[in-house]
Amino acid sequence: MTDRKRFLKYLIPSVLSMIVVSAYSFTDTFVVGRALGASGLAAIGIAIARVKEYDRCTDEEARQKILASDAARARYHEHYVHTAWGMANEYDLTINSTIGYDEAAAMIVKVFRSVAGEQRNP
Repeated sequence: MTDRKRFLKYLIPSVLSMIVVSAYSFTDTFVVGRALGASGLAAIGIAIARVKEYDRCTDEEARQKILASDAARARYHEHYVHTAWGMANEYDLTINSTIGYDEAAAMIVKVFRSVAGEQRNP
């Protein structure tokens, strides 16, 4: 299998899954990591603040929305990918969105260009 075919083999499902996930998460939702200790607590604190601001709700309502979204994403992932949700080795790139959406988008483009360049120049 050529590098181009291998690249497309992984690119097409990735792009399609990003479209589905984007449509699914039309509103801001945040995934709370499991078994992260203090880091996980900090993540939910940031997420609660964002959801409260976006949805104009109480801390508890925001927390419930986050947990419900997390559970729905886990079910979706496990149904279609057939692996456990939240396993770090299942992801090629993870970005903490607290760096800002523009910076996150720039980082994704930079990584993609780097990988695409490697594919063209073996």
